[in-house]
Amino acid sequence: MGAPGKPHWVEELFPVTFTLDSADLDLDTQPADKDVQRADKKEPETKISQFDLSSIKNVYERVLLMTQFEEEEREKEKRAKELRKKGELKFRSRGCQTETVPVDPEDSAIWSTKEISVLRSVFRTAKEQNAKLKHVAEDLDRCNKELETRCKSQAKALDARNKSLREVAKANERLKILCDNLKVNLQKAGSEIEELTAELRHTKSLYSETCKDLNLLRKDHDHLRLIHKNVMVDMENQQQEFLREHRLREENIKLLYENDISDLQRNLASVSAELEKEKQEHYMTKKGLEHLRKHFSSLPTESASSAFISETDVTNLDYYP
Repeated sequence: MGAPGKPHWVEELFPVTFTLDSADLDLDTQPADKDVQRADKKEPETKISQFDLSSIKNVYERVLLMTQFEEEEREKEKRAKELRKKGELKFRSRGCQTETVPVDPEDSAIWSTKEISVLRSVFRTAKEQNAKLKHVAEDLDRCNKELETRCKSQAKALDARNKSLREVAKANERLKILCDNLKVNLQKAGSEIEELTAELRHTKSLYSETCKDLNLLRKDHDHLRLIHKNVMVDMENQQQEFLREHRLREENIKLLYENDISDLQRNLASVSAELEKEKQEHYMTKKGLEHLRKHFSSLPTESASSAFISETDVTNLDYYP
């Protein structure tokens, strides 16, 4: 084997179409083998995720490289066999003319024993990797089927969502029409609000003026109420004064009338006494006249003719004090 930086003679003889060296084919250093071993050990941190597209892509690329490597190996073996056959034919055709010379198998063959052992080990490693990658491919196939099933279910869900989206779009169109109508109504309501705002400002100005007038009226009312209260107090005082004067006047008049009545009663008593006295005197005078009449009636006619007095004259006599 040559130095790591210098290409192998096999690569010079059979140039490959992919960049793969012996270091990549080593089981201890190849990252794909590590991934396969970790997959066999079923460590959770090295499992290929069903949704890790980069990991799936790397695995597919490695499978493709290993497949190409197997095809290249088969082509190399086929070419080696053909070259061996051609070498044997040439050797047989020249054997009758030349002398037999001892040939070293390693010098006469295209591949040395060491190189063939390396190729065999690499081939075994590739087969083992192919077996492991086959398991990985089966797992990936299973994951792919699961993904297909999931994709189908998601496609159905997507169809249902698209259907609901179309319904939502129709509802959105209806809502847009309703929104346009609401915008028109909003503009009308805005103009009405402006008018009502102007009316409200006018009403507020009227209200403020009315409040001012009301305050003035309240002040006037309070002033008038105070005046009325004072007038009522004055009237009550005057009424009390009038009642006092009226009672005093009534008492004075009553006193005067009582004095007059007492004077009249005294006068009446004196007049009654005089009248009683006159009645007694009249009774005595009348009684004396009766005696005189009886006396003159009992006298003789001769003596009575000279002093004749008729009865009418006697009755016409009256007593005067």
